[in-house]
Amino acid sequence: EGEDGFVQIVYDNNSIKSDCEVELDFSRLDVDERSENSSRNYTKEILDGYRTETDTSGNSVQVPIYKEVSGTVTTRRITKTVSWRVDVEINRSTNNCDLREERFTEEVEDKIEIYELSGDERAIPNEFKDSSNQELKDTDDMVEDLIDDLYRRVRNYFY
Repeated sequence: EGEDGFVQIVYDNNSIKSDCEVELDFSRLDVDERSENSSRNYTKEILDGYRTETDTSGNSVQVPIYKEVSGTVTTRRITKTVSWRVDVEINRSTNNCDLREERFTEEVEDKIEIYELSGDERAIPNEFKDSSNQELKDTDDMVEDLIDDLYRRVRNYFY
């Protein structure tokens, strides 16, 4: 940085004398996908029909017949995490270099839930029956978000 605040940035050019040389070292991209299952049973009393009962006076009455049904919802929670680390290494050529080495780590996460139904579906709440098929975000899309986040953090560190 000069007296008037000017900063000159040179990319991949070794012929210019500089105060600081900044090297960005990216770690291997880490993609982790975890799955967790849980089950919950539901029961519900439903109307199964009617039976006719006749009293001593000969009056007939329809009496409801109830039946208990049960069903199970198995929930599969899938979490995908993409993380990346960049190490900022500083090579000082002069005393004018006041930058420090730093490490930045960013991660992007996506979660979905998939429901599997078994048993009598009449016992299962509608919120599980009406679920649409979800898909995890594509890794390439997650990496784009990650690169944007890392770029912003590194840029803010220097400026």
